[in-house]
Amino acid sequence: YFDGQRILVTTPPAGLGGIVQAASGGRHGLALRSDGFIIAWGDNTSGQSFVPTTAFPAASVAAGDGFSLAMRRDGTVVSWGRSGVTLSQPSGLSGVIAISAGLTHALALRADGTLAAWGSNLQGEGSVPPNIALASGIASGHGFNLAILRNGTVTGWGRSEAGQRRPPPGLSNVVQVAAGRAHGLALRSDGTLVGWGDNSFGQLNIPDSALKAAAIAAGADHSMALLPSGQVAVWGRNNFGQTDVPAEASFVVGMSGGGDQCFVLRRRGLQLALPRIGAGRLRVSVLSGNGELISPDRVPNIRLYGSDSLLRPFSEWTLLPPPQQTEAGEVRLLDIVDPAPSRRFYRAYEAQ
Repeated sequence: YFDGQRILVTTPPAGLGGIVQAASGGRHGLALRSDGFIIAWGDNTSGQSFVPTTAFPAASVAAGDGFSLAMRRDGTVVSWGRSGVTLSQPSGLSGVIAISAGLTHALALRADGTLAAWGSNLQGEGSVPPNIALASGIASGHGFNLAILRNGTVTGWGRSEAGQRRPPPGLSNVVQVAAGRAHGLALRSDGTLVGWGDNSFGQLNIPDSALKAAAIAAGADHSMALLPSGQVAVWGRNNFGQTDVPAEASFVVGMSGGGDQCFVLRRRGLQLALPRIGAGRLRVSVLSGNGELISPDRVPNIRLYGSDSLLRPFSEWTLLPPPQQTEAGEVRLLDIVDPAPSRRFYRAYEAQ
């Protein structure tokens, strides 16, 4: 990343392993290990790459312009870096299940569907409109926010000079949203994508290769899609090579597109596609060695990667409660429990 004066290295440190999530802040990066430890690199002008010990053990990370966020495993949030964000974080923030970092503001989703926002509020992005509740997913862009409501529709607030806070009428069945500098992206339950807002660099021109996607992400002026094959499609602005996907970007299970760069998280062999907030029943999918999506029951000896870094056969994992249909608007907690003595678990919140 070039800031006009110097090159800021955002290439992840060599030798990283056991990583379960990566986040791009444009001029710095974060990687979350399976043991809850966070590694940071890149620009540290505001202290955004100096991870405090209070952030451990983390369950999720997010990165903005000059600041970083960590959602701890106990549902609390720690922020560091840019003082305008860190000093304005609401006190006592807890019960959080998702976090998102905008340019200079932050957003958190609680288990009860309520939201908390803080940081810059020049366009209203650092506050939450009173009419927004019962959310199931979030994304923060440059001065605006997007939220998936439990009925599968999307709402937005904040900046909107290009219409980025206004999703297309009739947009529904949305399971994930992403936000860039001035554009929004939505993934529907059938795997199709919808984009809106600024299209100056073609960031809304969804390529044929991304007509069906498993996940999405957005950078400042580019868009990303994780394909069912484990490959990645990137389109939009390419001033720093954002859309030049390297050949080694295969078997991908996670990605981040903050600023003018792209991070992807790769796995080898049989890998668990972790459950995410979305519509419908919980589905456990697995990427095979050649990128094919397969069902766990087709591989009797499949092993799932646990949050305590242990590997367990699929047959030894327990899903509590058993998958069942829920009433419209209801959110339920699903625990995937490791039978090891530690009984660490993943939590997946799912909205019908």
